[in-house]
Amino acid sequence: MSTTETIYDRVGGYEGFKQIATDILFFHHQNPVLERRYGSSPKNDEELIKLVTELLCSVSGGPEEYTGMNMHDAHTGMNINHEEFLEVLDDIGLALEKNNVNQADTDRLMAMNYALKPEVLSH
Repeated sequence: MSTTETIYDRVGGYEGFKQIATDILFFHHQNPVLERRYGSSPKNDEELIKLVTELLCSVSGGPEEYTGMNMHDAHTGMNINHEEFLEVLDDIGLALEKNNVNQADTDRLMAMNYALKPEVLSH
């Protein structure tokens, strides 16, 4: 057994990230800047939660494979602006805090999400 724990391990694996993904989507629905997008998404909440969970697991040391589209293709045509992108990051931060993710892991996860900015913004 490995003595090196990953973010995946510390968060509680798939179920831990599923709860975080559920909370992220809840915060998006409560966020007036984002609700118009998530309220009219072609994907239902269950599918969005599954994809976000897979993505978080796959970048955090888990065995899950992300089965969704790449970030560029998934966001093409959505014309997401900088304000919306920052609101998404804020909601992710709220979900990580709600689920007691430690600061070092939160910082790493937030940096990974921020790095997606060029793939997500306005195309």
